[in-house]
Amino acid sequence: MLSALQRFLQYLRVERNASDLTIKSYREDLEALTEYLIDLYDGRIPRPAEITTLNLSGYLSAMTEAGYAGATIARRLASLRSFFRFGQRDGFATDNPAKPLPNPGGGRKLPHVLSTREIGRLLQAPPRAEVFGIRDQAILETMYSAGLRVSELVDLNIGDLRLGEGTVRVRGKGKKERNALIGSLAAKALKLWFPFRREVLFGQVNAIGESVPSPSKRRRWPTSDTPETPIFLNKFGGRLTSRSVARMIDKYL
Repeated sequence: MLSALQRFLQYLRVERNASDLTIKSYREDLEALTEYLIDLYDGRIPRPAEITTLNLSGYLSAMTEAGYAGATIARRLASLRSFFRFGQRDGFATDNPAKPLPNPGGGRKLPHVLSTREIGRLLQAPPRAEVFGIRDQAILETMYSAGLRVSELVDLNIGDLRLGEGTVRVRGKGKKERNALIGSLAAKALKLWFPFRREVLFGQVNAIGESVPSPSKRRRWPTSDTPETPIFLNKFGGRLTSRSVARMIDKYL
């Protein structure tokens, strides 16, 4: 089972060109199944060919009893179907025991969305008298204008931006590239951030009213600004993470 799982993840990475987040999701779904099967088979990990539709039906029932959301169960079932479909092609499974199982009912809940007024308030929330408030407003304006996922935003490099054309190159899910539009307000916020960005990039934040960190931390700073340098930087001049942007958005919300 573990060997089959590794081959499947390698297939997703190489042949399907799946993103790291997609591969992580598949891995977690299949590892959860493996843990259930270890209990079911008294501590032994069964071979994929041993796994039956009845086993998987019991697994879905166990998730339902544990209070898992229908969307989560449906996603895990989709992962199992993909895994065993690959197994039929790769030779470690003779059939697809997940195929006959029905998707859980209940449907998907509609997401909560902000009103136009609330979006306007959010975009104005960062303090523009502070360096990283200026950065944060540029982040929010860019995400809203270009319709970016957080993971896409933190991957943006300075070489991806074409302000003269009003576009930015985005690397999306499945490593597919697209051009997204940058509106006038986002372009204005970016232009306001750029002078401060260079100061942050080279560790000269004292020039804009911020203290310079200790010499040991200053060694982290880059020595040049290249097309591969991130547009949005953390306080050490490095690339922001999706988690740090999510925390920032939560703060302003």
